[in-house]
Amino acid sequence: MINMDVFRGFLQAIHHLPEMAQPIEMSDAERVNKAKAVMRSKLDRSLALDLEACVSCGYCSEACHYYQSTQDPKYTPSRKLDLLRRLHARETSAFAPIKRLYTPDITVDDLKEWQELCYDSCTECGRCSMICPMGVNTARGEFIKLRAA
Repeated sequence: MINMDVFRGFLQAIHHLPEMAQPIEMSDAERVNKAKAVMRSKLDRSLALDLEACVSCGYCSEACHYYQSTQDPKYTPSRKLDLLRRLHARETSAFAPIKRLYTPDITVDDLKEWQELCYDSCTECGRCSMICPMGVNTARGEFIKLRAA
């Protein structure tokens, strides 16, 4: 026999989610700065190496369910790393002072686009990482969610 009290408890908790998860009011500049701080805090040596090693060959798209079903280039797993790659190039790479001259900074519009790419179009299956000929752990970079560490 199934104890329905557990499910009723979940249902009550779900009804209270809107009051528990209120958005924080902040300006666009504050939002970008906070997102960049979270990305920098999660950007370690191995992720930086993966970002630099990706040659954008497209093999990861062969394994991606979203890309295969839509054939839309924005769903290519390596494309989903572009924002993180830009942050690394501008702020933590060896040639960051030079790359800042021609690499655009992150904007709120970039964050909104990245939100859809990472949260709404990835099943986190890891197939893109398994097929990569360069050994890039593409899935790890995609999973850097913009939450406080």
